[in-house]
Amino acid sequence: MKTEVIKKQEIFERNVATTKAWIQCFADKDLDTLMDLMADDVQYHPAQYNGNVLVNKEGTREVIQWYYDNFRDIVFHEGIGLTREKSNGFFGGSVYPQNDNPNVVAVYGTWTPIHMETGKQVFNKWHGVIEFNEAGKMIYFCEFFDVNGMQAQLEDAPQSDEPANVRSQPASE
Repeated sequence: MKTEVIKKQEIFERNVATTKAWIQCFADKDLDTLMDLMADDVQYHPAQYNGNVLVNKEGTREVIQWYYDNFRDIVFHEGIGLTREKSNGFFGGSVYPQNDNPNVVAVYGTWTPIHMETGKQVFNKWHGVIEFNEAGKMIYFCEFFDVNGMQAQLEDAPQSDEPANVRSQPASE
């Protein structure tokens, strides 16, 4: 019989795998598969201020479609931006307060899409908190990033193939 700790670790690893699949679907612009990873009653809390209204699944689809319509070459760099060097981008629980719920995953990294209209690449540090139901579907998705910083980069940043912060990272082993 498995111990409770091992069971929780397996659930957490399943949820991290689903999160990684979601990220890859986002990068691949595979909206239907991405949406299948979310429960029908998912609630999304976007980074931009919207009166603190949770968005339903259809609204989430619309937000994602907006990104697809405006950005190309969407790449996620796991853990970059969390520390000075590339690091693990997936965490669970916290000691303040104690939380050992394997159905909550925190993910950190940097998105570097290219804006289609301007051709400029955006360097966007990102943090997401995702909660899963017992079936392994996302039921809550909250993301944090500098929405205004994206706009500032599009207005002011020179065109680049890759931001300096990402270029300077050591090659993966």
